[in-house]
Amino acid sequence: MGASKGSTEMNSTEFNEITLARARQGKKTTLDLPFEISFITSVSEFLSVNSSPVVLNGVMALLLCTDGYIEGEIDGEIHRLKKYDAFVLTQSLYGKISDVSPDFKAIAVTYDLDYYFLHLDNMIDVNIQIQLAEYKNLSLPRKQFDELCIILKLMQKRIDYEENCDYSFLPPDRRQIRANIVKEMFTSAINVLACQLVETILVTLPPNPVRKGRKDEIVKNFMQLVHNNYQTNRELKFYADKLYLSPKYLSSLVKQRTHRSPSEWIDKRVIAHAKQLLGYSDASVKQIASALHFPDQSFFGKYFKHRVGLSPKDYRQMLKGF
Repeated sequence: MGASKGSTEMNSTEFNEITLARARQGKKTTLDLPFEISFITSVSEFLSVNSSPVVLNGVMALLLCTDGYIEGEIDGEIHRLKKYDAFVLTQSLYGKISDVSPDFKAIAVTYDLDYYFLHLDNMIDVNIQIQLAEYKNLSLPRKQFDELCIILKLMQKRIDYEENCDYSFLPPDRRQIRANIVKEMFTSAINVLACQLVETILVTLPPNPVRKGRKDEIVKNFMQLVHNNYQTNRELKFYADKLYLSPKYLSSLVKQRTHRSPSEWIDKRVIAHAKQLLGYSDASVKQIASALHFPDQSFFGKYFKHRVGLSPKDYRQMLKGF
């Protein structure tokens, strides 16, 4: 069932949507890279304390605070980022900025999430991936932090140079070959940096059994499917059919590997989204039910109350202190 016109307007007008295209902030993108390096300050539009909540759509991001501090709420948790801190936003839904120091500066590396799923996480065991998804605050040695910032600044300088170079004097075929080489060069470089970061994080994570093979691949694919489809499909059969598995087998496998059932993962995403809409928007419960593709407001209300213990209306009133 498609979203109503009202819910479409809600999504487009009440939230600052951060996609890879928006992160590029109007820059030329002739290289068509799967990532973007941005330099953020306290006056950046989408960081305004009084702005609408920010929603991440199809991207993951690394934020490196180089000066000042920023504080806000991400998926219901308060976080404060200060100089030399790093923060990962991956598969998060919404954020609301509560405080930004006038001297705040940061470097953001924004990744296309589809590219991440296809390439970067192939090297990481699915159990580690699940831990990383919950691990937002990074503690980097100061030397490594400084080196990372220097490399990113130099890389962006070179990207800007390449974006503005005029190679029209080259034959079209040679021009295209050169463009492909340059794109691969930058993509490989950012992948190396990502691997270095993950390697640093791995030594701080608690020990976890190493598992590799088809079962882990199934769980990874399930998690990606949930990320892409939770708003429109909540039935286990939908995900099992997509993976050509029986619902019983998929349920057993996901539970074994992640200690949560598939339904718990799906509900976690749906409820998190619903809570953010109830807490951060003025949309009616009916509009929210439509945006999340529930048959009607009553069905959504029962679904929400069963899992949260409060009706959507009561939950919203609780957040507002009524």
